[in-house]
Order: sequence, then C-alpha cells, then structure tokens
Amino acid sequence: MDHLRRMAHPETVGDDLLWRRIAAFVADEVGVPRGRVCWSTRLLGDLGVDGMDAHNLMERFAAEFHVDLGEYEHDRYFGPEAGTNPVAFLWMVLVNLLAPTPEQAAGLRPLTIGDLAAAASAGRWMPPRRTMAPDRVEAAVYRVLEDLAVPPAEARRHESSMLDLLWDEDITLGFIPDVQELLGIDVPLEEWERVQTVGEVIEMLRAHADAQRGAAGATAGNR
Repeated sequence: MDHLRRMAHPETVGDDLLWRRIAAFVADEVGVPRGRVCWSTRLLGDLGVDGMDAHNLMERFAAEFHVDLGEYEHDRYFGPEAGTNPVAFLWMVLVNLLAPTPEQAAGLRPLTIGDLAAAASAGRWMPPRRTMAPDRVEAAVYRVLEDLAVPPAEARRHESSMLDLLWDEDITLGFIPDVQELLGIDVPLEEWERVQTVGEVIEMLRAHADAQRGAAGATAGNR
C-alpha cells in the first residue's frame, strides 16, 4: 500500500485544490502550522475554535471563498464565549475530561475542513449530512479503528483516507485481521489494496458479508 501514501487526499470537492486552500486559510487564521490541518480536522475538537472566534472565522471564510451562509446555524457547531464564573469554568473542564470529544461534551455537531470545502464548492452553506446508526459492518470498522487509537469522529468519516488514520503496518497487521475476525469473513489482499477510504473499506466488507450470507442461505435451502 506504499503507493497510496504518495497520493493526494481522495476527498476533493469540485476544485482538486479547494480543500487544501481552505485548510491553509484556516491554519493561518487560527495560528497553527499548516501541516496540522487536514480534511477531517474539526474546528472545535481539534483546533479549539469556539465562541466569537469561531463566528469571526466563519465570516472571513464566507468572504474569502464566496459562500452564502444564509442557512448556517452557528450554535449547532460552536458554543458561546467562555464566561468568567469560576464554578462554571470548572464544570466545563470536568465535562470535557469525561466526554470523548469537545463537541459531544457540549452537545454540538463537529464541523470539519471537509464541510467547509463542500460549502465553498456549492457557494452556499451545506449542512453536514446526518448519519444513521451504523450497521454491523460499519460498527465493526469503527470499533477496530477506535481500538487502534483513531479518534471516533475521524473513524466515522467515510471520506477519511485509511493511510491518514493509520500506518501501513497498523492496517496490515492490526486493522485487517481484526475486522475480518469480527465479521467472520476473509477478503483477498488484492482487494484490500484497491480501497483507500473508510467508506470504500465498508462497502467492500459489506459486499463480502452479503455474499457470505447469500451462500449460507443457499446451502441451508438445499438441505
């Protein structure tokens, strides 16, 4: 899979360079190294952008990339400015320590560079898609990725590149055998080499799981 690491992100929207331009813009606005910002980077969860800072960033993003924010609802993705009440501050710290992500701690939806790229490509705000409860295959993929220390929000992004989430050896020696064992299926290595994103992995595993169930049903029907 070494050749995949040399490839650019497959998660481009419209302009092949659009998400990279947005990532560079956000990194410069927030004041972090550009290499720290990728397609799946969350503005709040990963960069700590919140409150009025988030409001100002979104306004500058809309102006820079000509995005109509008419349908954008700020309080769905970001909280208010932190208050000065020390009790409230300590409570916020405790909640953030116990919750898996800052967004979950605050009951907010994560907003990523990929979401900004979708809006910039469309020229208007595109609310991130709501996800349904994962099926058996999705649940197995998410579980193994999270067991390998991939953040839940990134593990659940079907556009995420597997090689952005894990090293080659973690995929071949950890992810592949573990997820196949969970699902009770065996996928040829050449098929694994053809998939790049989390979504492609799920679709491939789903096809094999469906085929296995179909074969089992046919065998039972012949008895």
